[in-house]
Amino acid sequence: MIKDGFKYLDLSGVYASLSIHGADALDLLDRLTTNKLMDLTDVGMGMGSVLTSNKGRIIDLLYVFKLADSILVITSYEARDKVCEWIDFYTITEDVLVEENSDQLGYHRVVGTGVADLFPQMAGLKPLQAREISVGSVSCLAFLPDVKSLTAIDFLVPTEFTTQFNAYWRGRADFIDSDGFDRMRIFNGIPVYGKELTSKFNPLEAGLIRHISFNKGCYIGQEVVARLNTYDKVQMQLVKLSLPMSVLDPVIQNGAKTIGLITSTNNEIGLGYVRNAYVAEGTVLKSGECLIEVLGTV
Repeated sequence: MIKDGFKYLDLSGVYASLSIHGADALDLLDRLTTNKLMDLTDVGMGMGSVLTSNKGRIIDLLYVFKLADSILVITSYEARDKVCEWIDFYTITEDVLVEENSDQLGYHRVVGTGVADLFPQMAGLKPLQAREISVGSVSCLAFLPDVKSLTAIDFLVPTEFTTQFNAYWRGRADFIDSDGFDRMRIFNGIPVYGKELTSKFNPLEAGLIRHISFNKGCYIGQEVVARLNTYDKVQMQLVKLSLPMSVLDPVIQNGAKTIGLITSTNNEIGLGYVRNAYVAEGTVLKSGECLIEVLGTV
Protein backbone atom coordinates (compact mmCIF):
# COMPACT_ATOMS: atom_id res chain seq x y z
CA MET A 1 0.00 0.00 0.00
CA ILE A 2 1.26 3.46 -0.92
CA LYS A 3 1.33 5.70 2.15
CA ASP A 4 3.61 8.57 1.21
CA GLY A 5 1.53 10.55 -1.29
CA PHE A 6 0.24 9.85 -4.76
CA LYS A 7 2.18 8.13 -7.53
CA TYR A 8 1.46 8.93 -11.18
CA LEU A 9 2.17 6.35 -13.87
CA ASP A 10 1.76 6.68 -17.62
CA LEU A 11 0.94 3.08 -18.62
CA SER A 12 0.18 3.79 -22.28
CA GLY A 13 2.94 1.38 -23.29
CA VAL A 14 1.63 -1.32 -20.94
CA TYR A 15 -2.10 -1.29 -21.69
CA ALA A 16 -4.11 -0.41 -24.79
CA SER A 17 -7.80 0.06 -25.49
CA LEU A 18 -10.13 -1.25 -28.18
CA SER A 19 -13.57 0.09 -29.07
CA ILE A 20 -15.84 -2.68 -30.35
CA HIS A 21 -18.97 -1.60 -32.15
CA GLY A 22 -21.98 -3.50 -33.44
CA ALA A 23 -25.07 -5.24 -32.14
CA ASP A 24 -23.22 -8.53 -31.58
CA ALA A 25 -20.08 -7.15 -29.92
CA LEU A 26 -20.80 -8.19 -26.34
CA ASP A 27 -22.22 -11.57 -27.33
CA LEU A 28 -19.13 -12.40 -29.40
CA LEU A 29 -16.76 -11.42 -26.58
CA ASP A 30 -18.84 -13.53 -24.20
CA ARG A 31 -18.34 -16.54 -26.48
CA LEU A 32 -14.57 -15.96 -26.70
CA THR A 33 -13.65 -15.29 -23.08
CA THR A 34 -14.01 -16.83 -19.62
CA ASN A 35 -16.41 -14.51 -17.80
CA LYS A 36 -20.16 -13.96 -18.17
CA LEU A 37 -19.98 -10.69 -20.05
CA MET A 38 -23.68 -10.73 -20.86
CA ASP A 39 -24.18 -9.64 -17.25
CA LEU A 40 -22.85 -6.20 -18.28
CA THR A 41 -26.31 -4.73 -18.62
CA ASP A 42 -25.78 -1.12 -17.54
CA VAL A 43 -23.57 1.61 -18.99
CA GLY A 44 -20.33 1.87 -17.01
CA MET A 45 -20.29 -1.73 -15.81
CA GLY A 46 -17.07 -3.65 -16.35
CA MET A 47 -15.47 -6.99 -15.56
CA GLY A 48 -12.29 -8.93 -16.16
CA SER A 49 -12.33 -11.85 -18.58
CA VAL A 50 -9.54 -14.01 -19.97
CA LEU A 51 -9.11 -14.64 -23.68
CA THR A 52 -8.01 -18.27 -23.91
CA SER A 53 -6.78 -20.55 -26.66
CA ASN A 54 -8.52 -23.82 -27.55
CA LYS A 55 -6.09 -25.47 -25.12
CA GLY A 56 -7.27 -23.24 -22.29
CA ARG A 57 -4.03 -21.23 -22.24
CA ILE A 58 -3.84 -17.48 -21.68
CA ILE A 59 -3.89 -15.18 -24.71
CA ASP A 60 -4.49 -12.09 -22.57
CA LEU A 61 -6.44 -10.78 -19.60
CA LEU A 62 -9.05 -8.29 -20.80
CA TYR A 63 -11.10 -5.71 -18.93
CA VAL A 64 -14.42 -5.20 -20.68
CA PHE A 65 -16.74 -2.20 -20.14
CA LYS A 66 -20.19 -1.47 -21.49
CA LEU A 67 -20.35 2.11 -22.77
CA ALA A 68 -23.30 3.98 -24.24
CA ASP A 69 -22.39 3.33 -27.87
CA SER A 70 -19.69 0.63 -27.80
CA ILE A 71 -17.85 -2.00 -25.80
CA LEU A 72 -14.50 -0.85 -24.42
CA VAL A 73 -11.81 -3.51 -24.02
CA ILE A 74 -8.57 -2.90 -22.13
CA THR A 75 -5.87 -5.25 -23.33
CA SER A 76 -2.11 -5.46 -22.98
CA TYR A 77 -0.33 -3.09 -25.34
CA GLU A 78 1.90 -5.83 -26.77
CA ALA A 79 -1.07 -8.18 -27.23
CA ARG A 80 -3.41 -5.71 -28.92
CA ASP A 81 -2.79 -6.94 -32.47
CA LYS A 82 -3.16 -10.57 -31.42
CA VAL A 83 -6.42 -9.80 -29.61
CA CYS A 84 -7.79 -7.93 -32.65
CA GLU A 85 -6.81 -10.80 -34.95
CA TRP A 86 -8.43 -13.34 -32.62
CA ILE A 87 -11.71 -11.42 -32.54
CA ASP A 88 -11.61 -10.95 -36.31
CA PHE A 89 -10.95 -14.66 -36.90
CA TYR A 90 -14.09 -15.62 -34.98
CA THR A 91 -16.27 -12.91 -36.51
CA ILE A 92 -18.23 -14.72 -39.22
CA THR A 93 -21.62 -13.10 -39.81
CA GLU A 94 -21.74 -11.09 -36.58
CA ASP A 95 -22.24 -7.33 -36.59
CA VAL A 96 -18.88 -6.47 -35.01
CA LEU A 97 -16.29 -3.80 -35.81
CA VAL A 98 -13.05 -3.45 -33.82
CA GLU A 99 -11.23 -0.12 -33.55
CA GLU A 100 -7.79 0.08 -31.93
CA ASN A 101 -7.51 3.28 -29.86
CA SER A 102 -3.88 3.46 -28.75
CA ASP A 103 -3.19 6.56 -30.85
CA GLN A 104 -6.25 8.34 -29.50
CA LEU A 105 -6.36 7.32 -25.82
CA GLY A 106 -3.56 7.22 -23.26
CA TYR A 107 -3.74 4.96 -20.21
CA HIS A 108 -2.76 6.49 -16.85
CA ARG A 109 -2.87 5.34 -13.22
CA VAL A 110 -2.69 7.33 -10.01
CA VAL A 111 -1.94 5.31 -6.88
CA GLY A 112 -2.36 6.30 -3.26
CA THR A 113 -4.67 6.10 -0.27
CA GLY A 114 -7.42 8.70 -0.64
CA VAL A 115 -6.98 9.27 -4.37
CA ALA A 116 -10.70 8.65 -4.95
CA ASP A 117 -11.50 11.42 -2.46
CA LEU A 118 -10.18 13.93 -5.01
CA PHE A 119 -13.11 13.10 -7.27
CA PRO A 120 -16.59 13.10 -5.68
CA GLN A 121 -17.92 11.59 -8.94
CA MET A 122 -16.12 8.34 -8.04
CA ALA A 123 -17.92 7.96 -4.69
CA GLY A 124 -19.59 4.60 -4.28
CA LEU A 125 -18.05 3.03 -7.37
CA LYS A 126 -16.84 -0.54 -7.11
CA PRO A 127 -13.75 -1.83 -8.95
CA LEU A 128 -14.27 -1.90 -12.72
CA GLN A 129 -17.17 0.54 -12.70
CA ALA A 130 -16.35 3.31 -15.16
CA ARG A 131 -17.52 6.90 -15.17
CA GLU A 132 -16.80 10.02 -17.21
CA ILE A 133 -15.19 12.63 -14.95
CA SER A 134 -13.22 15.85 -15.28
CA VAL A 135 -9.61 16.06 -14.12
CA GLY A 136 -8.89 19.76 -14.13
CA SER A 137 -10.02 20.81 -17.60
CA VAL A 138 -9.73 17.32 -19.09
CA SER A 139 -12.71 15.02 -19.56
CA CYS A 140 -11.75 11.35 -19.32
CA LEU A 141 -13.05 7.90 -18.45
CA ALA A 142 -12.05 6.75 -14.95
CA PHE A 143 -12.43 3.52 -13.02
CA LEU A 144 -10.98 1.70 -10.02
CA PRO A 145 -8.68 -1.09 -11.26
CA ASP A 146 -9.15 -4.67 -10.15
CA VAL A 147 -5.97 -4.91 -8.06
CA LYS A 148 -6.44 -6.49 -4.65
CA SER A 149 -3.66 -4.73 -2.74
CA LEU A 150 -3.48 -1.36 -4.51
CA THR A 151 -5.60 1.77 -4.05
CA ALA A 152 -5.70 3.53 -7.40
CA ILE A 153 -7.72 5.14 -10.16
CA ASP A 154 -7.11 4.38 -13.83
CA PHE A 155 -7.80 7.05 -16.46
CA LEU A 156 -8.30 6.84 -20.21
CA VAL A 157 -7.29 10.26 -21.51
CA PRO A 158 -7.52 11.58 -25.08
CA THR A 159 -3.91 11.92 -26.21
CA GLU A 160 -4.52 15.48 -27.40
CA PHE A 161 -5.06 16.45 -23.76
CA THR A 162 -2.13 14.50 -22.24
CA THR A 163 -0.17 17.70 -21.55
CA GLN A 164 -3.04 19.24 -19.57
CA PHE A 165 -3.67 15.97 -17.72
CA ASN A 166 -0.02 15.68 -16.75
CA ALA A 167 -0.02 19.32 -15.61
CA TYR A 168 -2.89 18.65 -13.22
CA TRP A 169 -0.85 16.02 -11.39
CA ARG A 170 2.40 17.96 -11.16
CA GLY A 171 2.76 18.96 -7.54
CA ARG A 172 0.01 16.52 -6.57
CA ALA A 173 1.83 13.25 -7.33
CA ASP A 174 5.29 11.82 -7.88
CA PHE A 175 5.80 10.73 -11.49
CA ILE A 176 7.01 7.12 -11.64
CA ASP A 177 8.97 5.64 -14.56
CA SER A 178 8.65 2.15 -16.04
CA ASP A 179 11.13 0.66 -13.56
CA GLY A 180 9.07 2.10 -10.73
CA PHE A 181 5.93 0.56 -12.16
CA ASP A 182 7.66 -2.80 -12.46
CA ARG A 183 8.68 -2.69 -8.79
CA MET A 184 5.18 -1.66 -7.77
CA ARG A 185 3.35 -4.28 -9.79
CA ILE A 186 5.67 -7.12 -8.68
CA PHE A 187 5.32 -6.11 -5.02
CA ASN A 188 1.54 -6.09 -5.44
CA GLY A 189 1.41 -9.34 -7.40
CA ILE A 190 0.13 -7.84 -10.66
CA PRO A 191 0.77 -10.17 -13.63
CA VAL A 192 1.57 -8.71 -17.04
CA TYR A 193 1.55 -9.97 -20.58
CA GLY A 194 4.74 -11.66 -21.73
CA LYS A 195 5.83 -12.47 -18.17
CA GLU A 196 3.07 -14.12 -16.12
CA LEU A 197 0.36 -13.94 -18.80
CA THR A 198 1.57 -16.21 -21.59
CA SER A 199 0.47 -19.27 -23.51
CA LYS A 200 2.58 -21.40 -21.14
CA PHE A 201 -0.03 -21.02 -18.40
CA ASN A 202 -3.78 -21.27 -17.91
CA PRO A 203 -5.90 -18.69 -16.02
CA LEU A 204 -6.36 -20.95 -12.99
CA GLU A 205 -2.59 -21.22 -12.53
CA ALA A 206 -2.32 -17.44 -12.88
CA GLY A 207 -4.78 -16.83 -10.01
CA LEU A 208 -7.45 -15.42 -12.33
CA ILE A 209 -10.33 -17.60 -11.12
CA ARG A 210 -12.33 -14.49 -10.15
CA HIS A 211 -12.48 -13.68 -13.87
CA ILE A 212 -13.96 -17.07 -14.80
CA SER A 213 -17.62 -18.08 -14.85
CA PHE A 214 -18.26 -21.79 -14.52
CA ASN A 215 -22.00 -21.56 -15.21
CA LYS A 216 -22.07 -19.63 -18.48
CA GLY A 217 -22.22 -21.03 -21.97
CA CYS A 218 -19.29 -22.32 -23.96
CA TYR A 219 -16.25 -20.24 -24.92
CA ILE A 220 -12.98 -21.08 -26.65
CA GLY A 221 -10.99 -23.25 -24.21
CA GLN A 222 -13.95 -23.73 -21.84
CA GLU A 223 -13.79 -27.52 -21.73
CA VAL A 224 -10.13 -27.51 -20.69
CA VAL A 225 -10.55 -24.82 -18.01
CA ALA A 226 -13.69 -26.48 -16.60
CA ARG A 227 -12.03 -29.89 -16.47
CA LEU A 228 -8.97 -28.52 -14.68
CA ASN A 229 -11.21 -26.91 -12.07
CA THR A 230 -13.72 -29.76 -11.64
CA TYR A 231 -11.13 -32.49 -11.27
CA ASP A 232 -8.61 -30.38 -9.34
CA LYS A 233 -5.97 -30.82 -12.02
CA VAL A 234 -4.29 -27.41 -11.68
CA GLN A 235 -0.67 -28.27 -10.94
CA MET A 236 1.02 -24.87 -10.49
CA GLN A 237 0.21 -21.51 -8.95
CA LEU A 238 1.53 -17.98 -9.35
CA VAL A 239 3.39 -16.89 -6.21
CA LYS A 240 5.38 -13.97 -4.89
CA LEU A 241 9.03 -14.75 -4.12
CA SER A 242 11.79 -13.33 -1.96
CA LEU A 243 15.08 -13.77 -3.76
CA PRO A 244 18.61 -12.35 -3.80
CA MET A 245 19.47 -9.75 -6.43
CA SER A 246 22.15 -12.15 -7.71
CA VAL A 247 19.63 -14.74 -8.95
CA LEU A 248 20.14 -15.30 -12.68
CA ASP A 249 18.59 -18.70 -13.37
CA PRO A 250 14.80 -18.58 -13.88
CA VAL A 251 14.37 -22.28 -13.07
CA ILE A 252 13.07 -23.04 -9.56
CA GLN A 253 14.20 -26.29 -7.99
CA ASN A 254 13.60 -28.42 -4.92
CA GLY A 255 16.89 -30.28 -4.69
CA ALA A 256 17.53 -31.61 -8.19
CA LYS A 257 13.84 -31.52 -9.13
CA THR A 258 12.55 -28.67 -11.33
CA ILE A 259 9.30 -27.44 -9.78
CA GLY A 260 8.76 -23.96 -11.19
CA LEU A 261 9.84 -20.86 -13.09
CA ILE A 262 10.66 -17.27 -12.11
CA THR A 263 8.77 -14.93 -14.44
CA SER A 264 9.61 -11.45 -13.04
CA THR A 265 12.28 -10.01 -10.74
CA ASN A 266 12.97 -6.57 -9.38
CA ASN A 267 15.36 -5.97 -6.51
CA GLU A 268 14.65 -8.73 -3.97
CA ILE A 269 11.03 -9.52 -4.89
CA GLY A 270 9.86 -11.67 -7.78
CA LEU A 271 6.93 -13.53 -9.24
CA GLY A 272 6.89 -17.05 -10.53
CA TYR A 273 5.01 -20.29 -10.90
CA VAL A 274 5.65 -23.24 -8.60
CA ARG A 275 3.99 -26.61 -8.17
CA ASN A 276 1.17 -26.81 -5.64
CA ALA A 277 3.18 -28.74 -3.07
CA TYR A 278 5.55 -25.77 -2.66
CA VAL A 279 3.26 -22.72 -2.57
CA ALA A 280 3.03 -22.39 1.22
CA GLU A 281 4.42 -19.17 2.65
CA GLY A 282 7.94 -19.70 3.99
CA THR A 283 8.85 -22.59 1.68
CA VAL A 284 12.56 -22.34 0.76
CA LEU A 285 13.63 -23.42 -2.72
CA LYS A 286 16.59 -22.84 -5.02
CA SER A 287 17.29 -21.12 -8.30
CA GLY A 288 20.75 -22.04 -9.47
CA GLU A 289 22.88 -21.64 -6.34
CA CYS A 290 20.56 -19.03 -4.79
CA LEU A 291 18.04 -19.70 -2.05
CA ILE A 292 14.57 -18.24 -2.66
CA GLU A 293 11.57 -18.09 -0.36
CA VAL A 294 7.90 -18.35 -1.26
CA LEU A 295 5.93 -15.42 0.14
CA GLY A 296 2.50 -16.84 -0.74
CA THR A 297 0.18 -17.11 -3.71
CA VAL A 298 -0.84 -14.05 -5.72
